[in-house]
Amino acid sequence: MIKIYKKDIFAAYKDDTYSQKEIANYFGLHYSTVSKIIKKYEEEMV
Repeated sequence: MIKIYKKDIFAAYKDDTYSQKEIANYFGLHYSTVSKIIKKYEEEMV
């Protein structure tokens, strides 16, 4: 099983390396879950 690190999801998305859908497929998540992780991570950085 892949251990999910929120910072890695955020980094992959922000670097424009992968789409939210691609990230979700890789980690076995729904794309809306990835969206929520990214949004929450951005809010925590402020």
